[in-house]
Amino acid sequence: AFVRQIFRGEVSSELTDNISRHIQQLTGPARAKGCEDTAWYRLVTLLSRCEVGSDPFQWGIELEDFHARMQQRHAQTPLGLTALSTHDSKRSSDVRVRLDVASQWADDYVEIVERWLLRSDPGPDPTMDPLIIQTLIAVPELDIDRLQRYLVKASREAKTITSWLDPNPEHEAALCAHAARMAVDPELSADLHSFNDLIAVTSRNAMLARTLLHLTLPGIPDIYQGTEAPMFALVDPDNRARVDPLRTQAVLASLADVSTAMPIGPENVAAKTALTRLVLTVRRRHLDAFGPSGTYVPIWATGPRSDHVVAFSRGSSVIVVVPRLGRRLLDGWNGTRLDLGDGTWADRCGGQLWSGTVKLDDLLSSWPVALLEREPDA
Repeated sequence: AFVRQIFRGEVSSELTDNISRHIQQLTGPARAKGCEDTAWYRLVTLLSRCEVGSDPFQWGIELEDFHARMQQRHAQTPLGLTALSTHDSKRSSDVRVRLDVASQWADDYVEIVERWLLRSDPGPDPTMDPLIIQTLIAVPELDIDRLQRYLVKASREAKTITSWLDPNPEHEAALCAHAARMAVDPELSADLHSFNDLIAVTSRNAMLARTLLHLTLPGIPDIYQGTEAPMFALVDPDNRARVDPLRTQAVLASLADVSTAMPIGPENVAAKTALTRLVLTVRRRHLDAFGPSGTYVPIWATGPRSDHVVAFSRGSSVIVVVPRLGRRLLDGWNGTRLDLGDGTWADRCGGQLWSGTVKLDDLLSSWPVALLEREPDA
């Protein structure tokens, strides 16, 4: 009760103020080491939950809660940074996207893990096998050396058999050898190849959706170095790797003008970069709409899959539309509609004009996301 009073400021003296200050200085590092650098390397059910700043015990939120949080954010911290990847991410955003999407095929994933565990020799730490399998799913073209270096770090952070202060070289060598066998095992490789085929389109769409949300939700988007292109980084040193600006410049130079419509299709390897440049161009044209004086207003779809679309307006001039939980959308939107309100809207991704109530099957036919800009009155 006394500690609670101190934290609430109900009692105040030089002593209690010092106690409060010192506890605040300790709780951050304690959480970082206890949760982010230990527990989150032991929670291997779904790795994308275990990220700096997140609560791994929260399995997503309802659409209504999401919009309510964004409205609160716009009201309270409209200039706060919005980050998806940082120098300290456990996994970059694009890695987490693939894992989030994989969770929509949970039964298929569990079958892969169970088949592997039933037919393989137990590794030096069987709890690491789900971590290895998810990492192979989440990071395309992951070479064995990079996987092994990551596993040494992950196992030391978990601190169950080895640690930074008390390393166990024999265990780490056995774990690396086990991971190498998993990476080249023909049956597991076939399972993972088939699984990646299942999630490929939805993962691509989700990456573009998250990119568009990142750049248009309340706050100032923090585009971490290199993340304007697909980035599949596994903690440091991956996420601190040197960025090649010449490669980015070459990609941008290859893209056509984005002032009226997207120059490429969503399947293009440069799609994320093109979308990033496009959204920043639109933001620059509507600074007030995305600033503190603008607005964030949810737009609710109607129809059988209305809970699978995140739509909102920024100010009176921009509308954003992205899909969520895309597995159920592989066969289309099934007649779900969205009312755009008054005016004519130009979709800067698909390049078409829209007005009134539109079918999402039509609006999102060429691109899985839409960035609508109000056309000036004739």
